[in-house]
Amino acid sequence: MESCSCLRRCVARLDTYSLIDLLGSGQFSCVYTATQDSDSTLYAAKYMKLEYNDNKQNALKVMLLLKEVDIYKAVADNPNFLRMRNYSRKGDLVWSSKDSKMSDGPGTEPVIYMILDLATQGSLYDDIRLTGSLPSEVGRHYFHKLVEAVECLHQKGYVHRDIKTTNLLLDGELNLKLADFGYATVVGPTGMFRGFVGTTNYVAPEVCMDKPYSGVKADIYSMGVVLFYMLAGTIPFSSGPEYVCFLKKDGMYWNNAFKTKGLLPETFTPEARNLIDRMLSMEAERPSMEQIRSHPWYNQTIATAEGLRTFFRKRREQITSSYERMLMEVPAEANCTHVSSGEFGSQVGEILEYVSRSAAQPTKGPDDSKLPIFNVCG
Repeated sequence: MESCSCLRRCVARLDTYSLIDLLGSGQFSCVYTATQDSDSTLYAAKYMKLEYNDNKQNALKVMLLLKEVDIYKAVADNPNFLRMRNYSRKGDLVWSSKDSKMSDGPGTEPVIYMILDLATQGSLYDDIRLTGSLPSEVGRHYFHKLVEAVECLHQKGYVHRDIKTTNLLLDGELNLKLADFGYATVVGPTGMFRGFVGTTNYVAPEVCMDKPYSGVKADIYSMGVVLFYMLAGTIPFSSGPEYVCFLKKDGMYWNNAFKTKGLLPETFTPEARNLIDRMLSMEAERPSMEQIRSHPWYNQTIATAEGLRTFFRKRREQITSSYERMLMEVPAEANCTHVSSGEFGSQVGEILEYVSRSAAQPTKGPDDSKLPIFNVCG
């Protein structure tokens, strides 16, 4: 957990929490950084607004929240997930006066919410998008953690159904945390599902077809896409014909990928290609978790904790240098308005956010032993 070292403007109050910065939003929910009145620790507050005079919609939202609560409870002992600190079936969201325009209703809105530990270092997607692919030892380290997380989820009787790099978060110590159980669900007696759920480019091909599919095997496919992305810095398939070429297993896909995707031979070794080939195959041919764990590529050298810190420090020094070079390219007569506008301004903003986030030294929050793992309100 991170401590807030400076006073920051509160945009809203959520019971005993102060909401600060918007982290993201979805179809039903929003996620903000938050602090509690009793301490300065930064958390992630995820809430869903309850609708006036729409009990059916509200019942659905409560069901979705409680499903996530159940999953967080089930995986609480696994270090590869965020810890849930609190949740409530009935909360009051009160916007600050200057931000009342963000509210669709009156000043106070009824919500349901949960409080999670904050992953202060963002997502693996952010790191890879801004600084490039990961070397094998680093990618293998995070892939191990992903396997441990998904295997735990499956053993508890759930499938995730939306595994992607934006849902792989990093805490202050650069530990991986699998997040977002919005599409996760219980595995029934057959283990089979039907209908599209997930994110395009990460979902298995059978998920897009109108027929039953294995939720576990679909998760394994998504893990294969994540592995490819970590090692290549791009997704494996951008079109149907490209996947058809991949399925032929005649080497043509990899030959084309080395040319068009800039793959590194030292990263995509025969062992790495073999594991990805198997994970991205059609459903019946995909390996089990046990087979993934026993694969030769999986059991090669992984980065140590110190190696990870060194790697990311060097990466962030490089991005800082890139930012400085970008500023040097701005004409001397350019004013702040020019610098902050357009594509260039967007790039500068992303780099500034990345550098400021990574520059913050990990700080410990309150003693975990004194914090409740679960605390239900309402």
